[in-house]
Amino acid sequence: MNKTICVFLHYEGPWSTNTKEEIFKEGEITWAGYKPIQLSHDDGVEWDEIVIVNYSDEHAYNDVLEYLAADNKTDPYQVILIDPAPPEELEMRNAMLRKARDDPNIKVDYTPALDEDKVYPTSDRTRWEKLFNGDYQEDIVMLNCLKFFDSPRYPDDYKGKRKKTVEAAYAAYNINTFPTIGKIGAQIDIIGKVLEIVVSVRDLNYDVIAFPHYPSIPAFRQVFTATTRIEGKVHQLAALDGEHSGGYAIRPYKKYCF
Repeated sequence: MNKTICVFLHYEGPWSTNTKEEIFKEGEITWAGYKPIQLSHDDGVEWDEIVIVNYSDEHAYNDVLEYLAADNKTDPYQVILIDPAPPEELEMRNAMLRKARDDPNIKVDYTPALDEDKVYPTSDRTRWEKLFNGDYQEDIVMLNCLKFFDSPRYPDDYKGKRKKTVEAAYAAYNINTFPTIGKIGAQIDIIGKVLEIVVSVRDLNYDVIAFPHYPSIPAFRQVFTATTRIEGKVHQLAALDGEHSGGYAIRPYKKYCF
């Protein structure tokens, strides 16, 4: 038995970086970050930490769920059961990113203005501005919680080649974006399939979660505004159910960085 969970924590009252170690002492914390900024939709909660924990014992896994349910110091909370990609798959993806970093032929061009609707998701603009203009500008992990449509949904007036499956549509977006992500020095900390939404504060139905790790917020801003990403965004929007997907910018604890 092996179970890995992504836990969103909100503490009522004082807490420290050691609090999570006490809560998850019977498991193995494999990743953790703090002060997440929710960039799309609204959980109605200001989360304090997001933690990935692995359990090899069924009893320990059930015990931590019971503890979280009974302990009002961590109320509300959220638990997502995931199946992380194996290390060799993660390393293959990161090797591709490292290769792009050293490729002199890959250039990162920018859209003319950050306030254009094609760059910002209009309804969430103030959250992105909070991220880009805040005092913290160091390395950042973008937790992408993805829900895919059953089939691609392109705009009626789209004149380009339409992909026939959501997998192909999202791959077309990645073809545009992946080299840019690699060029600015990003790596992927974790990616995994969502097996179950165990506990949530609102209706969630994710398919995949991914934790790309950027060397700084300015570096992420380069990707966010890159012409190649914007050009491929039509495929991303065709593949992703934006209403049921989500995103968070998280400050990673160096102790758990890969």
